[in-house]
Amino acid sequence: MIRFWLPLALLVIGSVRIASTWGVFSQAFDEAFHLACGLEWWEKKQYTRERQHPPLARIAIGALPDLLDGRHDNPDVDPHSSGVAALGAGEQYRRGLLLARAGILPFFWIFCVSLWRWTLFRFSPEIALATHFVASQLPPILGHSGLATTDLAPVALLAAFGWRFDVWQRDPQWPNTLWAALALGLALVSKFTVLAFAPVFAAILIRKFSRRHAVQLLAGLLLALAVIASAYRFKKEFWKPREEMRGSISARVAGLGAFFTAYAEGVEVARKPMPRVTLPIYSATAGTPATGDSSRLRSSSRRRPRC
Repeated sequence: MIRFWLPLALLVIGSVRIASTWGVFSQAFDEAFHLACGLEWWEKKQYTRERQHPPLARIAIGALPDLLDGRHDNPDVDPHSSGVAALGAGEQYRRGLLLARAGILPFFWIFCVSLWRWTLFRFSPEIALATHFVASQLPPILGHSGLATTDLAPVALLAAFGWRFDVWQRDPQWPNTLWAALALGLALVSKFTVLAFAPVFAAILIRKFSRRHAVQLLAGLLLALAVIASAYRFKKEFWKPREEMRGSISARVAGLGAFFTAYAEGVEVARKPMPRVTLPIYSATAGTPATGDSSRLRSSSRRRPRC
């Protein structure tokens, strides 16, 4: 019983700490952007505003503002302006921002519970409790959990995928396959960087691979694909190449290349010896440069003026 109530208490403490910041910290620039995209998914039943990020986190951000307050997306303006207009002003603004940020809190729960159950599955209850304590009180996790952005969702769902994949590869039963496929599909629609991290997780965790694993893996991938398509509401436009997606990828690659170029230039400059700079030493008693060394200067500075 204690093993259950202690993790629950830590989860509640972390949730209260997160909720206490919703009305304190000012709005981040991209929060209104994500809100507009989420409102479009709920209101217009489509996801066409901006495809740089998959829709899951934005669906969570726009859920409460749409369902509880009836906030609307304005398709005639850019997403940021639409999100700012949807937030409103005054007390309406505070309530709208609070509801948008509250949509990220379930990802915090998923993250903490997944790490707790994963370490409980692999190690001892004491290690699981210690891991849960650190995860639920870690400042970067708490900070990102209090903002209506897309940063925490992939972290939480990657942890959930790692846990369920580890359980499945050790015990390849169909229920474990379904849970792992669901976690993978949700992680893939949380952020595109999961495409790089999920295979690394699988390669590290895999211990054995039989014919039974292969059959269930194929079925799991199909289920994950269905989860991805459902997040996009099974729209045909999802499968078509988009100029904005290609442009975004090109811009990210170009930005990464510029970063490494600037880093290499900085390292090269740091390796060069600093030029020797000779500065004149001024006398303490007179405003003219002293011709002697520093010891003479110190001795002259200690002389008292004559009365």
